[in-house]
Amino acid sequence: MDASFRARALAYLRFDGDDEAALVRLQPAFARNEERLLDDFYGRVLNDADARAVLRDERMVDSLRESLRHWARSLLEPPYDDAYVQKRARIGQRHVQVGLPQRFMPLAMNAMRIHLHRVAIEVEGADHDRLLRAIGAIDKLLDFELTVMLETYAADWGARLVRTERLATIGQLAAGVSHELKNPIGVVNTSLLLLKQRLPQDVSVAIQKPVERITRAARHAADLCTQLLEFARTKEPRLQRVALEELFADAIAHVDRPETVTIVTSIEPKEASAVLDAADISRALTNLLRNAVTAIIDTERAGTIRLHAESTDELVVFTIADDGPGIPLELQTQIFEPLFTTRSNGVGLGLALCRDIATAHGGSIDVHSDPGHGATFTLRLPQRA
Repeated sequence: MDASFRARALAYLRFDGDDEAALVRLQPAFARNEERLLDDFYGRVLNDADARAVLRDERMVDSLRESLRHWARSLLEPPYDDAYVQKRARIGQRHVQVGLPQRFMPLAMNAMRIHLHRVAIEVEGADHDRLLRAIGAIDKLLDFELTVMLETYAADWGARLVRTERLATIGQLAAGVSHELKNPIGVVNTSLLLLKQRLPQDVSVAIQKPVERITRAARHAADLCTQLLEFARTKEPRLQRVALEELFADAIAHVDRPETVTIVTSIEPKEASAVLDAADISRALTNLLRNAVTAIIDTERAGTIRLHAESTDELVVFTIADDGPGIPLELQTQIFEPLFTTRSNGVGLGLALCRDIATAHGGSIDVHSDPGHGATFTLRLPQRA
């Protein structure tokens, strides 16, 4: 947001020193009604299903409530300078980060406007001219605030458009490179298979370990190629009825893990099945399990991953919970974005692919994490006849 934005916007609104003075006079009455404003505002927000889905973590609600408190107090505290605007922009960016829909911005300003109008009536109700000045100042400032907030969403959409165009180009390149790499990787895997068959049973550890390392590296390279190809193309799920127990077994078989990481499975009901694309859902579960294994390994201690499925008449729900380090709150809305990764050796496609697979099935995926106490990913798919 450029430095001239504030001056141009306030000049357009004809916001002046008299407006500032009118707002300052409201401070004491506003402070007395602060808690009522916060309760009313978040009461409205949390009654909305979409907002509640975004603000599902109580700590996030508490954090945003405190942010609103500071924001509301500073509304009536000039100067309205460039530093003031930058603080407002950061609040807007925070809303973008947590995924709060843009439509809540004008609705939030409406709630604040009604509250401040009541405060103005309480303070200036006996003086008609001063009341009009106070209400006019409130409206100008909140219109300015709304403009700042919406600018942050516009900037985010612009950045998303650039990323989308970039990803389209990367996807085309990735598809071509992955296709070309599959053949030499296939040769490596076939050669390794023949080599293992011809090695004597009593071959030394000095030979066994390098062969196993090559095998794991070749498998990892093949998986990366598959991810890149799947990411680059869109396909309809090939639906068939699959036993969930078989699905779990297939996913776990593709996950390398040390002995210190335990995977515990459970299915309700035990013999449950579902109509889905077995290859795609197995790939999604594999990606989630690998991430959980890596998270536990990063703690340098033993850990457990709980893979659970529950089937009802409407939904089949998979949960993958680990006791690793967890995911910071500010990253939880970004981890499903393509190419977003916090790992030096990551490519940022695994979770993006999981989301695409869930969406293609008409389902969803989300994460709940208490940093320091692990993470739980939930994959919800509609149950089909």
